[in-house]
Amino acid sequence: IAFCDDDDLWLPEKLEKQVEYMKSHDVDLVSSDIVYFGEGMEDKISQRIDKKNYEIYLKNYIVPSTVLVKNKPEVNFNPDPQYNCAEDWAMFVQLVLEGYKYYQMPEALVRYRMFDSNSTKKSKVQPNERFRYILIDLKKKYLREKAV
Repeated sequence: IAFCDDDDLWLPEKLEKQVEYMKSHDVDLVSSDIVYFGEGMEDKISQRIDKKNYEIYLKNYIVPSTVLVKNKPEVNFNPDPQYNCAEDWAMFVQLVLEGYKYYQMPEALVRYRMFDSNSTKKSKVQPNERFRYILIDLKKKYLREKAV
């Protein structure tokens, strides 16, 4: 499954490079770096790569439009309103908890459009509270499953 927000742009070779990487490596989810672009700004590579595996629990650094993931039942967004504007991050964390192996390609394969009304910018009001809620919710779920 590959995602693409309607205001982002895939580079022409995105899927080909990601499919090839998944075929030649033992990963379930692959993403890439991005290039920020928008009206009145110069293109800027995000440099979100070289993160340690545990950092996925600290901050959402995977942009959905960069993702290619194996199609399995676990790949779904939680409809809980408290997950709003962070449901992608919650799904990626859940997939890692499920044992998915992921890799972020250091190459920018997506152009991420920036403008004043980005929902990502709007959700920055209280990201720590939202992330804390999601982590606590996921912890409860996985502790409950282990107890069964």
